[in-house]
Amino acid sequence: MKENCIVTSIQNSQITVSPLSLEACASCTADCSHKGTEFTVVNPHRLEVKVGSVVKIDSSRKAQALQGIVSLLIPFVAAVTLWFCASFIAGIFGIPASEGWKAACTLTGLFVSAALVLLVTRTHPLPGIPQIVELVQ
Repeated sequence: MKENCIVTSIQNSQITVSPLSLEACASCTADCSHKGTEFTVVNPHRLEVKVGSVVKIDSSRKAQALQGIVSLLIPFVAAVTLWFCASFIAGIFGIPASEGWKAACTLTGLFVSAALVLLVTRTHPLPGIPQIVELVQ
């Protein structure tokens, strides 16, 4: 991930940035209220940044792979597992294990596990915080 971002706040050593697409902003007449989601970055090269600076952000490939595995593989495994367990679960409730029941179990596994991954990663971020690699402006 290499992306241009704008620094929105600096508090102590914590730098918060928001994604910025310079190509899209070049023809935009709106204010900057249409920025993307803000996130925290580190400044390992100790570049002189201030609020409003445009910086290039990069993240390690290992961190991106870990994030992909956690965010995609866990819900997929949960959905497949509940599809195979749908007959057993139906037997517990005393209902027939129809295709609709299997689909409901699969979707429940997918959405519940995705929500849990979202909740856990928001409260305990994965390692590999993006870092500032270049000062654009």
